[in-house]
Amino acid sequence: MNTISIHQNFKKYFFYAFLTKVIFFLFFAYLFNKGASKEDNVNFIFTYSKDCTSYIAPAINFVDHGTCYEESRGKKLFAHKMPGMVTIFAPLYYFFGLEWGLTFLVIIQIIIDALCCVLLAEIAYKIFNSQKAYLISFWLYTFSTIVSVSSHFAVSELLCTSFSIIAIYFALVKKGLKHIVLAGLFSTWSVFFRPTSILLFLIIPLIIMFKEKEKLSWLNVKVKKNVLILFFIPFIIFESLWIMRNHQILNRFIPADIGQENFGNPAMKSLFSLILAMGGDLQSWNPNSEMRWFNSPGSVNYDLHFANSNPFPFYVLKNGISLERLRKIRSIYYNYADINLSAVKRNNLEKHIDLLCKQSILDFKNKAPIYYYFISPLRNLKTFLFIKRPYGFSFRNNGFLEKSIRLWHFASYYFVLILFIMNFLFIYILKNKMRLNILLLCVMHIFLYGFIFRYSENRYLVPIYPYFVILATGNILYLFLNFKLKRLVV
Repeated sequence: MNTISIHQNFKKYFFYAFLTKVIFFLFFAYLFNKGASKEDNVNFIFTYSKDCTSYIAPAINFVDHGTCYEESRGKKLFAHKMPGMVTIFAPLYYFFGLEWGLTFLVIIQIIIDALCCVLLAEIAYKIFNSQKAYLISFWLYTFSTIVSVSSHFAVSELLCTSFSIIAIYFALVKKGLKHIVLAGLFSTWSVFFRPTSILLFLIIPLIIMFKEKEKLSWLNVKVKKNVLILFFIPFIIFESLWIMRNHQILNRFIPADIGQENFGNPAMKSLFSLILAMGGDLQSWNPNSEMRWFNSPGSVNYDLHFANSNPFPFYVLKNGISLERLRKIRSIYYNYADINLSAVKRNNLEKHIDLLCKQSILDFKNKAPIYYYFISPLRNLKTFLFIKRPYGFSFRNNGFLEKSIRLWHFASYYFVLILFIMNFLFIYILKNKMRLNILLLCVMHIFLYGFIFRYSENRYLVPIYPYFVILATGNILYLFLNFKLKRLVV
């Protein structure tokens, strides 16, 4: 049987992936620069985003002042984000300065993105033992823009996602204790970009335990338990250092970050809690989102016609939260947006908004507990999975080219999503333990955001998209086998 080995085909497939990603990248760069000011982009290829400062400021301050922090409203935020980006951007900033440091960051992200197209294909090959699986997953991920669009920015999406792929590759495909340690190191690095990657430390141990087909004898289990200790060592070391650093500076136990604590003003946080409780959408840039309805006149996403509509789910308005009360909250929020308010007046409005929001949530919870605990999270889940506006495509213009790439983005995403959902319909997947592990990773990630956090911002789907691709690949293979589709030729 012919097998695909990364040692034999790495250069070939890496070249295919790199060439494809570069073509996409240059096309995106052209669209990002089209109609933008010079301050929006750096050296044509890097684009500033809203969250950029949160990731690069700690690295800059580490080089300039010896410690990681971000400054916001005159306050130093020492644990706003975990320092995953610091380890990469601080050396680039130190040696090349800001503009060229950002430029080299983009180049590094493109290379890593292309590399992960090949590694994901190797993972698919290992799971399905099929050349078709290698090729299907490779081309699906290579031609996808879900992850690769983030290579233009200094954000966590691409590197968090890529490092999780590298971690699973070392744990599943490679052999030897050093690769187990590397799997632990890249899993830790992924966590330091996005704390929810902690799920890797639940799934990769299962991958290691069930990696080989031999029976799990007592001796074998004991050996693998010792191997797992090696996997956890990098996380234990670096997480301990992070916790100790935070306790030393802030005198608090902070195992991850306090970004949510620092984000927004008190009135906005109160509104967020209310919207999440009703299963609403916080993404004000999304059409018909509940947060958009609360936007004050003059804000970026304000829409007068939409402000006069009713975007709220029927089960909310029939169970404790009236439209009149929501309009009252919005009216106070409009007043709160006045930049000329005194500190005392602003504080009073914050308390009033918070009181109304908490009372609304309590009324809804008491009158309709089933809707609050189950239906609302399901609505969050629907918003999370079924994207309305692609993340990262913040082009200045909206011409034919811009619409075409967004259409491609939607088409490729929903093609993979539909095939991913099919995994819940077929019992045959139970025969493949590694496939089940990947499915479990996706389910836990979706459940974490949809039900626990009730947070539906689509960018948080990015880290599990590669595993959607793997599971979609399995169903495409099923179609090949059962409908005798023609052999895939490359």
